[in-house]
Amino acid sequence: MDQDFCLHLKSVLGTVLLIFHPLSIKALSNLLGNCGTPSKIHSTLCVLHSLLLIPDSIEDPVHIFHKSFPDFLMDPK
Repeated sequence: MDQDFCLHLKSVLGTVLLIFHPLSIKALSNLLGNCGTPSKIHSTLCVLHSLLLIPDSIEDPVHIFHKSFPDFLMDPK
């Protein structure tokens, strides 16, 4: 993966994991204006389809499959 994609992935995934209520791809695009269009956000998240439920519609929220996933990523150990 190239460095730009990795930085983009960190921004998008970090937002998905840290928000209290799941947001749609459209809302994520609006929130993360510098991270691109809804289609770019969607294609970024598709890389993580085994960890995230990514809806077909940009109006539906993105969900995390397992609550333990954010806990795992946030654990300093």
